[in-house]
Amino acid sequence: MSRHDTVTQVGEHAVTVVMGYDRMCGHFFLEVRDPALPEDVEAVGANVYDSSYDERLYTPDRAGSAAYGGLLRGEMEARLEELCVSVPAPMLEAVLAEEFGGGGQLVRHW
Repeated sequence: MSRHDTVTQVGEHAVTVVMGYDRMCGHFFLEVRDPALPEDVEAVGANVYDSSYDERLYTPDRAGSAAYGGLLRGEMEARLEELCVSVPAPMLEAVLAEEFGGGGQLVRHW
């Protein structure tokens, strides 16, 4: 599983974005954290969004690797847009390219 992270702005808030590709499961993951939120906010801590807790990803009509709660390519981009989160274009390109090989245990800070 790869891990790419960066700090960016959403409105007035600085957020940390963590994303990557899980080769074993065959899907992407995305986490957006707001360090201004207390760690005990709900079950997901300071997460603004965490694909592991996204109920839309656990529906019976999802097939293949998507059935395990991960994001597909288009869903990754859609969630970023939905959350008004922008990441460096090379970061997103690198993560999406991992679907087709490479990455491995890569950890990269952008």
